[in-house]
Amino acid sequence: MARIREGKTEILVHILHKREVVQMTHTRRRILALIPFLVSCALCVLSAAGPSAQAADGISGEWKINANNYTGSIEFSGRGREYRGRIFIDADNRWENLTNIRFDPRDRTIEFDRPEANQHYVGRLVRGERMEGTFADNYTWFAERR
Repeated sequence: MARIREGKTEILVHILHKREVVQMTHTRRRILALIPFLVSCALCVLSAAGPSAQAADGISGEWKINANNYTGSIEFSGRGREYRGRIFIDADNRWENLTNIRFDPRDRTIEFDRPEANQHYVGRLVRGERMEGTFADNYTWFAERR
Protein backbone atom coordinates (compact mmCIF):
# COMPACT_ATOMS: atom_id res chain seq x y z
CA MET A 1 0.00 0.00 0.00
CA ALA A 2 2.81 2.38 0.84
CA ARG A 3 4.30 1.71 -2.53
CA ILE A 4 0.99 2.51 -4.22
CA ARG A 5 0.67 5.66 -2.17
CA GLU A 6 4.19 6.62 -3.10
CA GLY A 7 3.36 5.85 -6.71
CA LYS A 8 0.16 7.87 -6.52
CA THR A 9 2.06 10.69 -4.83
CA GLU A 10 4.70 10.56 -7.51
CA ILE A 11 2.01 10.54 -10.18
CA LEU A 12 0.21 13.40 -8.46
CA VAL A 13 3.46 15.36 -8.15
CA HIS A 14 4.20 14.59 -11.79
CA ILE A 15 0.70 15.73 -12.84
CA LEU A 16 0.99 18.92 -10.79
CA HIS A 17 4.43 19.58 -12.21
CA LYS A 18 3.12 19.06 -15.75
CA ARG A 19 0.16 21.33 -15.04
CA GLU A 20 2.53 24.10 -13.82
CA VAL A 21 4.71 23.60 -16.87
CA VAL A 22 1.67 23.70 -19.14
CA GLN A 23 0.26 26.70 -17.30
CA MET A 24 3.64 28.48 -17.37
CA THR A 25 4.04 27.68 -21.05
CA HIS A 26 0.55 29.01 -21.72
CA THR A 27 1.37 32.20 -19.77
CA ARG A 28 4.60 32.60 -21.72
CA ARG A 29 2.72 32.15 -24.97
CA ARG A 30 0.24 34.82 -23.93
CA ILE A 31 3.06 37.21 -23.06
CA LEU A 32 4.93 36.45 -26.25
CA ALA A 33 1.74 36.95 -28.23
CA LEU A 34 1.27 40.36 -26.61
CA ILE A 35 4.77 41.62 -27.44
CA PRO A 36 4.11 42.34 -31.17
CA PHE A 37 0.83 44.01 -30.24
CA LEU A 38 2.49 46.19 -27.60
CA VAL A 39 5.34 47.09 -29.95
CA SER A 40 2.89 48.08 -32.69
CA CYS A 41 0.89 50.16 -30.18
CA ALA A 42 4.07 51.93 -29.08
CA LEU A 43 5.04 52.61 -32.69
CA CYS A 44 1.57 54.02 -33.40
CA VAL A 45 1.79 56.32 -30.41
CA LEU A 46 5.30 57.44 -31.34
CA SER A 47 4.45 57.97 -34.98
CA ALA A 48 1.30 59.86 -34.05
CA ALA A 49 3.15 62.07 -31.59
CA GLY A 50 6.42 62.22 -33.49
CA PRO A 51 5.32 63.60 -36.83
CA SER A 52 2.87 66.08 -35.39
CA ALA A 53 5.52 67.33 -33.02
CA GLN A 54 8.02 67.42 -35.84
CA ALA A 55 5.55 68.98 -38.24
CA ALA A 56 4.51 71.61 -35.70
CA ASP A 57 8.07 72.86 -35.74
CA GLY A 58 8.82 71.49 -39.20
CA ILE A 59 9.89 74.71 -40.92
CA SER A 60 11.75 76.49 -38.13
CA GLY A 61 15.44 76.90 -38.79
CA GLU A 62 17.85 77.84 -41.55
CA TRP A 63 17.42 76.61 -45.12
CA LYS A 64 19.35 76.93 -48.38
CA ILE A 65 16.91 78.10 -51.05
CA ASN A 66 16.99 77.89 -54.82
CA ALA A 67 14.24 80.00 -56.38
CA ASN A 68 14.35 79.62 -60.15
CA ASN A 69 18.16 79.25 -59.94
CA TYR A 70 18.54 82.25 -57.64
CA THR A 71 20.28 80.86 -54.58
CA GLY A 72 20.33 82.11 -51.04
CA SER A 73 19.15 81.46 -47.51
CA ILE A 74 15.77 81.46 -45.87
CA GLU A 75 15.04 81.42 -42.15
CA PHE A 76 11.84 80.66 -40.26
CA SER A 77 11.14 80.87 -36.56
CA GLY A 78 8.00 80.37 -34.57
CA ARG A 79 5.33 77.79 -34.03
CA GLY A 80 1.70 77.06 -34.74
CA ARG A 81 0.17 80.04 -36.52
CA GLU A 82 2.85 82.51 -35.51
CA TYR A 83 5.86 82.42 -37.82
CA ARG A 84 8.47 84.98 -38.71
CA GLY A 85 10.87 84.66 -41.58
CA ARG A 86 13.35 86.33 -43.83
CA ILE A 87 15.10 85.54 -47.10
CA PHE A 88 18.55 86.36 -48.42
CA ILE A 89 18.98 86.09 -52.19
CA ASP A 90 22.70 86.02 -53.00
CA ALA A 91 22.29 88.18 -56.14
CA ASP A 92 20.56 90.93 -54.11
CA ASN A 93 23.06 90.61 -51.22
CA ARG A 94 20.57 91.61 -48.52
CA TRP A 95 17.94 90.22 -46.17
CA GLU A 96 14.23 90.76 -46.83
CA ASN A 97 11.43 90.08 -44.36
CA LEU A 98 8.76 87.58 -45.36
CA THR A 99 5.09 88.11 -44.56
CA ASN A 100 1.89 86.04 -44.29
CA ILE A 101 3.81 82.90 -43.37
CA ARG A 102 1.50 79.92 -42.91
CA PHE A 103 2.43 76.31 -42.27
CA ASP A 104 -0.15 73.53 -41.90
CA PRO A 105 1.40 70.56 -40.08
CA ARG A 106 -1.44 68.22 -41.13
CA ASP A 107 -0.78 68.38 -44.86
CA ARG A 108 2.67 70.00 -44.47
CA THR A 109 1.89 72.90 -46.78
CA ILE A 110 3.63 76.24 -46.53
CA GLU A 111 2.99 79.62 -48.07
CA PHE A 112 4.49 83.04 -47.60
CA ASP A 113 4.95 86.36 -49.36
CA ARG A 114 8.11 88.16 -50.39
CA PRO A 115 6.66 91.68 -50.57
CA GLU A 116 9.76 93.49 -51.87
CA ALA A 117 9.71 91.30 -55.00
CA ASN A 118 5.89 91.06 -55.08
CA GLN A 119 6.10 87.24 -55.00
CA HIS A 120 3.77 84.71 -53.41
CA TYR A 121 5.35 81.32 -52.58
CA VAL A 122 3.41 78.08 -52.06
CA GLY A 123 4.96 74.73 -51.31
CA ARG A 124 5.08 71.62 -49.25
CA LEU A 125 7.46 70.10 -46.75
CA VAL A 126 8.17 66.88 -48.67
CA ARG A 127 10.64 65.50 -46.14
CA GLY A 128 11.86 66.86 -42.84
CA GLU A 129 14.89 68.27 -44.63
CA ARG A 130 13.35 69.55 -47.89
CA MET A 131 10.47 71.73 -49.04
CA GLU A 132 9.54 72.62 -52.59
CA GLY A 133 6.91 74.50 -54.53
CA THR A 134 6.19 77.36 -56.90
CA PHE A 135 6.21 81.14 -56.72
CA ALA A 136 4.87 83.98 -58.86
CA ASP A 137 2.50 81.38 -60.36
CA ASN A 138 4.95 79.52 -62.59
CA TYR A 139 8.49 79.49 -61.17
CA THR A 140 9.80 76.63 -59.04
CA TRP A 141 11.65 76.77 -55.77
CA PHE A 142 13.07 74.32 -53.26
CA ALA A 143 14.83 74.65 -49.95
CA GLU A 144 16.98 72.24 -47.99
CA ARG A 145 17.67 72.45 -44.30
CA ARG A 146 21.20 73.57 -43.39
